[in-house]
Amino acid sequence: MSTIKRTGFKIWGSVIITSTFISCLLLNLQNQTYLESALLFLIISICSALFSFWLAKIITRPIYMIEQMINNIASGNFNTRFENVGGDHELASLAKRINQMSQAINESEIRFRSVFYNSSIGILVADYDEKKFWMANTAMCELLRYTENQLLSLEVKDIHPPEDTEKIIEIFEKQAKGEILKAEYAPMIRSDGSKFLADITTSPMTLNGRLFNVGIFQDVTQKYETEQELDRHKQNLEQLVEERTSSLKRAETIAQVGSWHFDCIENVLTWSEETYRIFCHPLNEPVTMQFAFSKVHDDDKEKVKTMWNEALEGNANYDLEHRISTPQRIKWVRTQAELVFDKENCPVVAHGAIQDITTTKKIKQELIEAKEKAETVTKTKSQFLANMSHEIRTPMNAIIGMSKLALQSGLEGKAKNYITNVNYAAEGLLGILNDILDFSKIEAGKLKLSNVHFILNNDVIVPVINLINESAEVKKIKIRVKIDKAVPRFYYADSMRIRQILLNLLNNAVKFSHDYGNVTLVVSVIEETDTEALITFRVDDEGIGISDKNKQHLFQSFTQIDSSNTRKYGGTGLGLAISKKLTELMGGKIWVESKEGEGSSFFFTLKIQKSNEPIITECIGQREINRQENVKKLKGKKILVAEDNELNQELMVDLLSSIGVNVAIAIHGQEVLEMLENEFFDAILMDLHMPVMDGYEATRIIREKYKDLPILAISANAMNGDSEKSIAAGMNGHITKPIDPEQLYKILSCLMN
Repeated sequence: MSTIKRTGFKIWGSVIITSTFISCLLLNLQNQTYLESALLFLIISICSALFSFWLAKIITRPIYMIEQMINNIASGNFNTRFENVGGDHELASLAKRINQMSQAINESEIRFRSVFYNSSIGILVADYDEKKFWMANTAMCELLRYTENQLLSLEVKDIHPPEDTEKIIEIFEKQAKGEILKAEYAPMIRSDGSKFLADITTSPMTLNGRLFNVGIFQDVTQKYETEQELDRHKQNLEQLVEERTSSLKRAETIAQVGSWHFDCIENVLTWSEETYRIFCHPLNEPVTMQFAFSKVHDDDKEKVKTMWNEALEGNANYDLEHRISTPQRIKWVRTQAELVFDKENCPVVAHGAIQDITTTKKIKQELIEAKEKAETVTKTKSQFLANMSHEIRTPMNAIIGMSKLALQSGLEGKAKNYITNVNYAAEGLLGILNDILDFSKIEAGKLKLSNVHFILNNDVIVPVINLINESAEVKKIKIRVKIDKAVPRFYYADSMRIRQILLNLLNNAVKFSHDYGNVTLVVSVIEETDTEALITFRVDDEGIGISDKNKQHLFQSFTQIDSSNTRKYGGTGLGLAISKKLTELMGGKIWVESKEGEGSSFFFTLKIQKSNEPIITECIGQREINRQENVKKLKGKKILVAEDNELNQELMVDLLSSIGVNVAIAIHGQEVLEMLENEFFDAILMDLHMPVMDGYEATRIIREKYKDLPILAISANAMNGDSEKSIAAGMNGHITKPIDPEQLYKILSCLMN
């Protein structure tokens, strides 16, 4: 029974005893009758009972309820309330205030538990003396993977690694002194044995005289790993920056390119190490823009300052090659800068680079000199070839032309044989000369193709076979031709160059074949479209063959497989090289298959544009008709021949007079002008190289007065540009010696009609 309840009963008993004692005393003093005394006693007792009841209600019961309320609050039950405590006495007011206090404490408890258990950060409360957990919130249970009951049954050391036990004891000792402690990345152990890192803040708390340790825990494992990763990246980045900086310095040194930075506002100039080296200036010694300008070569200072000022005004990019003077020598440098401007278009900073180009300048100058030297050599070579061509073609024109005229004069016997051999030798010499000139054109990249309509058999194969038959007959070699029926007949291409390739291959086949052997030309089609045909030409011989070792040199210029072959078979070593270049120029390829002692097979393929049959047929049919018409048109015309070589004069007179042309001769350009003043001529055949006045100068003067007079250049010059040069001087055409009579008649007929 509670103290307050026992006290109530004592008060109640005391009131009854006291009332009984008073009743007895009154009866004795007043001598009342027994009945009266009993009645009085009853009244007094009833009054005493009522007073006692009132007293219990007003004092005892509220005190009892207050005691219960206090006990409930002390035990943590804050929901207890005083019921039916009326009145306005002090106990009633006290009860109301206790009710209000209990409600406030209850609300505070609810808020505390809400914050405590709903916090995202783990919170643990541990008893200082027992080192066991007293409270744990939900976040802490999830962090450690325990239920609340499991966690509250553990000691503090159970969630930390064994090696940290002494540290925990040290922390508790310090907190007993009121210290607040923090630990970063503290290792902790979960229920499954896995470890994680936590930031911990601990502080002491005293409750009912007991000391507790309140810890706040935050999982920072990911943060730690992120920081570690960032540290690794930072270290890698720092290492990379260091390596790149070192590489940049090495690159600057290797490339001889330095960097510089100029603060336009503070007027501060900084150089990289390589820039110091370029200027041969002590490393890291302070420099200024004025100092840098002072190092510019005197002859370049004006242009450097002008360019820099224009760059500062934003009117130009700063990029300049100039010289600088260093303690060691004068250097060439290239300086560049990129300027940054503010909103008012004022320069703020300049980022620049400087490169030592002394060696480059020297090499460039050497290249220029080498180029000029090469051009001089090329020019000299071209001039030599032009002179050689002129000097050889001039007599050859007479030899070939007159030998043909002699053969047409009815010669017989030995005389005919002699003249035939002379003509054959001259044609051979002309072939060599043409090879040299063609090779020169190919080397210079100036050989041009001249496409015409032609029939493959009539215009290419038959003429080539006719040319090669004579040399084949000497060695009793049979020439065989096999043309696949599928090969188209009509084409549009450079038939002359195709003939040249075939003639070279067949000539070689005959030259290197044994007597009484066979040489075969095979023509086939690989593929064909409506517009093109891929044709393969193959020349087989039964000659000496070629070893594998020598095949790789076969198509090189001026190359013979064996010098003994050169002595035995002759040749310049240009034929196959030219054939290869011509084949490639026409988009084809050439190769050889051969075994030493077993003969050779030379192949070349060409993709040739097909032609229209009616066009070809018309051209073929018109050839003889055109020749007759040309001769007919020229008959009776009067032509002036300007030629200083007497043999060529005689040849030209014979060629023209044989078809009824009246011919006059002038030996130089000045004589041509004088004769034009006194006579009329239908055309002029103008040699280009003559004494007194050459053909170019004479033509320019003639054109001042005679705009429409046909002038045809006849020259021994067969180099690139000769024809264009003649046309530029005012001539109507250009024909090269030795002269083909049919070509001469055709061009003259065209010019005069």
